[in-house]
Amino acid sequence: MRLAVLGLALVLAACFPWEGVPSADLEPYAAPSREVVVSMEDFAFRPDTLRISPGTVVVFANQGQHPHTATKSGGLFDSGILAPGERFRYTFALSREYSVYCKLHPYMVLRTVVGP
Repeated sequence: MRLAVLGLALVLAACFPWEGVPSADLEPYAAPSREVVVSMEDFAFRPDTLRISPGTVVVFANQGQHPHTATKSGGLFDSGILAPGERFRYTFALSREYSVYCKLHPYMVLRTVVGP
C-alpha cells in the first residue's frame, strides 16, 4: 500500500511540478522592469545623470512644449526631432559611459553610465 501511495505521489509530482516561492536572497521570480524614462522638458534631461545595467531600455519622453532630440555623438543613435508628447526608445547594451545631447539645444546633456 505504501509503495502504491509513493508511486502515485511521484506521478502527480511529475504532472504538476511545483516551482515554489522565491526567497528574498534569491533572484526575483519575475524579471525586474528594464525600462527607464528620461524626461525632456524645460530645456533639460531629467535626470541629467543616469546609472543603468546593460540591456536597459531608456525611453526619452518629450514632456515639454518644445521639440528636442536624443542624440549620441558619433552616430550611435539619433531620435530625430521629437515633438511634444513623442517618445524614442534605445537599448543600452554595452557597459560604458555615454553622453547624450539635444541637437536643437546642445547645452542639454545627459550623462549615462551603463555597467553591472
